[in-house]
Amino acid sequence: LEFEHMTSESSARLLSLPTPSAMPQLRVLNLHGRSLRSIESAALEMLTVLEVLLLSCNAIDSLSWLPTMPTVSHLDVSFNQLHRVNCRLPAVKHLDLSWNSIASLEILSSLSKDFPLLKGLGLSGNPASSSSRYRLAVLAQVESLKSIDDEQVSPDEVARAQHVSAPRDLTDALLAERSFLSEPCGILEGPSGFLEPWDGSEGLDRGRVSLLLDKPGHISQTKWKSLVEFLNLRNLSLTKLCDLAAFADLRRLDLSCNRLRSIEELKQCEALEELYVEENMLTSLSGCAALVNLRRLDAGGNKIMNVTDLQRLPKLRQLSLEDNSIDGLECLCNIPSLVELYLSNNRLEELRSVLQLKSLKLLILDLAGNELCRAEEYRRYLLYHLRMLKVLDGIPITQHELHSAEETLSGRITVELLEERLGPRQV
Repeated sequence: LEFEHMTSESSARLLSLPTPSAMPQLRVLNLHGRSLRSIESAALEMLTVLEVLLLSCNAIDSLSWLPTMPTVSHLDVSFNQLHRVNCRLPAVKHLDLSWNSIASLEILSSLSKDFPLLKGLGLSGNPASSSSRYRLAVLAQVESLKSIDDEQVSPDEVARAQHVSAPRDLTDALLAERSFLSEPCGILEGPSGFLEPWDGSEGLDRGRVSLLLDKPGHISQTKWKSLVEFLNLRNLSLTKLCDLAAFADLRRLDLSCNRLRSIEELKQCEALEELYVEENMLTSLSGCAALVNLRRLDAGGNKIMNVTDLQRLPKLRQLSLEDNSIDGLECLCNIPSLVELYLSNNRLEELRSVLQLKSLKLLILDLAGNELCRAEEYRRYLLYHLRMLKVLDGIPITQHELHSAEETLSGRITVELLEERLGPRQV
């Protein structure tokens, strides 16, 4: 079914169509080129036998609104503005993501779980597809594929991809290669007070443990782990962690772009100040409660729903949880030191839920890509209630905006105002 009369609305309101009773029988839904950003989830849930969903050539930048549709086998979201894939469609066999804004293939790490039957994948036209090893990298992430960009996957490609994606054993030799000491190794703090990100450059080689072990008298062959302050285990296809108890002085740990489902093993790393676990397969942050010295946590690009353990991190200042499955803020309001919070592309729907953050001293907040951002006065509402904010959704807040929010909202008798004056039980 095609909707010729549908105009360039930001959201497709299928329930208001003249013949909504026909929707449960639809097998093909074509919404190509409608300038859409989303579709009502309730309407899509009515399409109980839908097999093909065509959403190409729109303005979609997130799929978080897309419900689990157990009958859809073909999804086309080509020529949109997607940076990642944040939905689950267990029956999809053909997925077209061509000509979007996907810059890194690391975001595909969850496709095998979210699209377990996937056979055909289109990614051409994305920045990430320009690499010469692009096809092998895709196969390493999604082993079930039979075709990429409409070209069949060869047996030779499968064999090479399996070699690339094989999990690395964390031997002492590999750990030494990925470990760095403190001064004079070059791991310096930046203006924010956090350690500068390591980009793989040679500038840090003078502190690399594997090099120091080769030089007699520089470092103990038996006690080097206790001196390590930075351990880089990024992109090793790890499915589990080894015992890290010997790294007693570890301040910074990078576990990004692996296949970890749990970080419980990190309970022993009580000295950690910075932890990076982006692009794994985590559904919770269980185990973090023991990291009482943690100041920065980057956990974007997972499937995290449970963040209860974060309430017990008194020193946490910067928290990145973008591209996850978080639907509430109640656990985050009890992190007293938090000043930067990144929650873009999650499942936050109720605008009033941001009031739970009023007790924090947030300076930077990013909620872009959540359903609550579609509220008519979203930005003014947040500026009015979160008075210390300096940056919202990546955009600096101006004095004019603050004045406008105050002028617009200060005189209203709202539910929030009544609750503040009378208490929630009286409203």
